[in-house]
Amino acid sequence: ALVASCGTPETLRQRLEDNQDRRRQWSLSVAADCDELAALLAGQAPETPLSQDDWEQLQARLGEKEYHGHELSINRVGGTRQLDLCERTEQASLAIPRGTTEEALADWLTPETRSRVPIDRHPDLEAAARSLLSSRPHRMGGYHDGVQ
Repeated sequence: ALVASCGTPETLRQRLEDNQDRRRQWSLSVAADCDELAALLAGQAPETPLSQDDWEQLQARLGEKEYHGHELSINRVGGTRQLDLCERTEQASLAIPRGTTEEALADWLTPETRSRVPIDRHPDLEAAARSLLSSRPHRMGGYHDGVQ
């Protein structure tokens, strides 16, 4: 059925190769934007935050970069496996990477450096500082907090 949807095995193969090429071009385009940002930041002191305007322009620029393509996936239908051609969409984003919470928390705790931390991250960092992550503070009779 998969081959029939594309006409011939050669057409399917060519379609998948074209998708790979388009995804590679999309990825290179996003990487070029990241290199441009790195060059901008390299000219500034490490503690200099991006202006809100620069941050919003960068988010908008990367937000426009979307990849739409297809990929093969294996799905279970009843007791058998079926090979399907599925749509795939990816979008570049400026999500804060995992593992940066400790550094952001250190900046948030120090009044002189608090301005480096985006305002929308303050509630999360306050929860981290108070050990309230996942709504699980210390409870009497429960597992102890490391400070305790």
